[in-house]
Amino acid sequence: MKPHAQFRILLAAVALSILLQPATASAEHKPAASISESSLIQPAELAALLQNKSLTLPLILQVGSRVLFDEAHIAGAEYAGPGGQAD
Repeated sequence: MKPHAQFRILLAAVALSILLQPATASAEHKPAASISESSLIQPAELAALLQNKSLTLPLILQVGSRVLFDEAHIAGAEYAGPGGQAD
């Protein structure tokens, strides 16, 4: 799989995981732009982490369709289930 495709999958998984975090009673909707820079990882940083075998790798979760996960995902990513609730 091409590296840029892996990053698109990662970014989609991260966005979904952020959007689908359990809400607390007092939580209100916050735009993605409200995520602090220190909470984000840039693609080049992730690529360097994934290539450095001496470092502890970050946990990468794929949230969404199992079919898409089976077709392609970042090496070492774990399937976390569908993004929505069961009907």
